[in-house]
Amino acid sequence: MEPETVLTRSRAKLGDGAFEDPMGALEDLVESHLRSFTSGGVHLPGTCGFDACIASATGANFSTRADGRRPALALQPWCERDVTLAIAAVAEGHRRGLWGAVPVTVCGGGHSELCVVDGAVLLHFAKMASVRPGRLHALATS
Repeated sequence: MEPETVLTRSRAKLGDGAFEDPMGALEDLVESHLRSFTSGGVHLPGTCGFDACIASATGANFSTRADGRRPALALQPWCERDVTLAIAAVAEGHRRGLWGAVPVTVCGGGHSELCVVDGAVLLHFAKMASVRPGRLHALATS
């Protein structure tokens, strides 16, 4: 069963009850483009989900884990719709200048030293059981 679609924002509460938004532009992008991304699939830096996603992607590749590479955002799609939302968000983030020269990297469920790059978006497919390429094309062009 697919989890409900909810985006949980990570914000720090200040002493006076107000909230500080430490990531600003990144959280704005997440809110505007990934609001309907499947719950549990959007991981901002500094969250447990982010660290777990990086650990999963790097797996037994200790050289990647040891050099401390940190993507700007980690996404774990559950379905084709999530993939379409992720690619649209990466394109918009690139337009806004949020990523470096390599805007997105992909981890297909295995482990690779190339799937985690500083400043890029990690798209980690471990939670997807299957992909229907025709479905992705239809979603991307609709």
